Amino acid sequence: GKYRFKLAHKFGPAICSISEAGAITAKGQVGDVDLVVEDAEAPANTVTLHVFVRHAGELIITPPQMQIPLHPEVHGEGGTASVPGVRIPVLARPLAMEGDDAFVSGWERLRFWNCSGLGASTSKMHGKLAATSSNEAVAEVSTAVLSSEEAFAVPGMCSAVHVLPKSVGEFSLRLTAQIHSLSGAGSRLESELPLQVFAPLLLQRELLLPGKKPTFAESGEMIVVAPCSSVRLRLLQGPAHMRAPGQVFRNLSAALEGRHLRLQQVGEDTFEALCLQPTPKPTRIIAEVHHSAEHPEVHGGDVVATASTSLLCAAPASLEIAQAGAATPPGIGGAASLPASFGIRRASANTFHARFFSEGGLLIANASAFATRWSLQEDDAATRDAWQLA
Repeated sequence: GKYRFKLAHKFGPAICSISEAGAITAKGQVGDVDLVVEDAEAPANTVTLHVFVRHAGELIITPPQMQIPLHPEVHGEGGTASVPGVRIPVLARPLAMEGDDAFVSGWERLRFWNCSGLGASTSKMHGKLAATSSNEAVAEVSTAVLSSEEAFAVPGMCSAVHVLPKSVGEFSLRLTAQIHSLSGAGSRLESELPLQVFAPLLLQRELLLPGKKPTFAESGEMIVVAPCSSVRLRLLQGPAHMRAPGQVFRNLSAALEGRHLRLQQVGEDTFEALCLQPTPKPTRIIAEVHHSAEHPEVHGGDVVATASTSLLCAAPASLEIAQAGAATPPGIGGAASLPASFGIRRASANTFHARFFSEGGLLIANASAFATRWSLQEDDAATRDAWQLA
């Protein structure tokens, strides 16, 4: 239908104006008016809205999350210009006048319907909104001009702050705005919010080196494990410790879990992947760290970081003998060309180990379920007795 709009207050025109389409524009004076909307076809059919025009009393920073991921490109020197950064909406709470608390229940929870003038340097009632970072080595910040899409994306959005993460660490986002009135008096609004920048989540695998303690290294594109054997995976980096009350979830999942694989957590950041039987093809293992704040309206939404690697369960098809301390230890890389013979020192202990390979020639990281038997093949008894096999 068609509608007519009018302001039902004698001081209405001094406080705000209304267009034929119903667009309200606040002027340079605080106050409140009644907006009457009439049905053009039935004038008796009306609805009245009470409109408040108020100064801003408090700045509200509403980040999507309290922790911001560091884009991988930032790790190298330069290249930061390609990182898009994060846009953080800025809202504001209206400053109550005498009688507002009695007129509106829960005034302290109100937000502006429109406060875009707060972020405009040309506004008569507000000074320029300024944003600073407490640690520019961690993140750079700047105020952003709202597009028409952004202005409607978040109701009551006054402005936006663009955050460009630079390195892992903590920083505080600080906002200031100067409020002016027609009488010449003014006030200064300030708001500060602690934020964190975290490095991308990494998934490491355990390396089993003969004669050495297990260590962890980057998981790589694919891990090959024999049936009834396992590999340990560790989560590294990712979201930092939560500052606000909430829950932290760490999980590993795979499409073939249950029948071909069994995944279980064995430590705070460590998981074990047990191969039950050969898999028809490599399966993707997804690692996820999920931080969920108890009060997301205050501390932002969930922080989620993921990492992945591929796991192939394959039975050994061949093996090779390698000398301890070789350039390519077991569980790293692919098949290496081994020497046809080894040179060893007399009266010294020399350690050898078996390297297992799949049918496709892929090095198996762990085949502990497959036992090896060692023997010396020498026809001459005297030569054979000169060796001691332990």
